Amino acid sequence: MQINTYIASSSFYHRFDVRAKIIFTLLMCISVFFEMPLSMHYLLIVLITLLSLISVKLKVTLHNIKLLLPVTIFMVLFMPLQERSGSVLLSYHGFTIITYEGLHIVQVLISRFYFISLICTLLLETSTSRDILLALKSFKLPDSACMVLSLALRFIPSFASTFSRIKDSQRLRLPNPESADSEKKSFTKLIPTFTSALVVALKSINTTAAALDLRGYGRKRKKSEFHSLPGGIKLFTHLAISIIIPAIFLLTLEAINV
Repeated sequence: MQINTYIASSSFYHRFDVRAKIIFTLLMCISVFFEMPLSMHYLLIVLITLLSLISVKLKVTLHNIKLLLPVTIFMVLFMPLQERSGSVLLSYHGFTIITYEGLHIVQVLISRFYFISLICTLLLETSTSRDILLALKSFKLPDSACMVLSLALRFIPSFASTFSRIKDSQRLRLPNPESADSEKKSFTKLIPTFTSALVVALKSINTTAAALDLRGYGRKRKKSEFHSLPGGIKLFTHLAISIIIPAIFLLTLEAINV
């Protein structure tokens, strides 16, 4: 529960109140599902990418985008097949492969996926787990829900690194580790890695249970807090900005669609 994805920096988004960031993230994630021209989707992609570059710099931004590539490639390859009605863009012997409508749907879905993934990642990378949990408690969420989110924030950043370490250690046990990358990989070769990762997860149950017990999980007594989030005019200003920006975006969409 102490590992998080927070990246220390002094950008304005880091200094933005975490409660306002949660509201802003939620409202913008809802906003992208409103009907809008494709150009607006592209504009949102550019803006969220610029925000990521300003907040967590180029290296981290490229790493975040790299993590999205497998799902993006999957959507590009298979989503056009679900919409084959309309104007044909690509066909083979009379079989429609891609239509203009299908291509449009794919671009919209990819832009939504990219925007939502990146803005949620920025929330975790510019806010500590402690501040996020304090913000959720300030929204009057139950302690049990905060505990579940605490576990999620604990394991999301560490699972990928654990899996990678296990895979590398198993590669070193091969007679010639350098030739392993050139061989064709299959799902069966990943079974030992998944098994080891499962064992690691099972072995961490005692540690997780002890951490939950120390945090008072399951007790009815009201829990005390050592930390609190500041309030005042700064919080009011950040909350106002987090609501005004999505509101302006929605009004712009309304003006475009009229």
